[in-house]
Amino acid sequence: MKESSSYALLKQVDGLIAEKSGLGKEIKIKESELKEAVYERILVLTDEEIDELVFEKWFGTTVNDLV
Repeated sequence: MKESSSYALLKQVDGLIAEKSGLGKEIKIKESELKEAVYERILVLTDEEIDELVFEKWFGTTVNDLV
């Protein structure tokens, strides 16, 4: 019954599931690479960069919130 429309649809679904699985694996790899890059960047932050980041975290939206 390879000629049936059901077979064609099942093959399409199978292909889409395989594609989704591949994309999920790729996303996990990219997330891992990103986390590693962030960790490496954190290790080399200067004091000035740390001060800016902390200021932005704690006070960055204060002016907008007050307005």
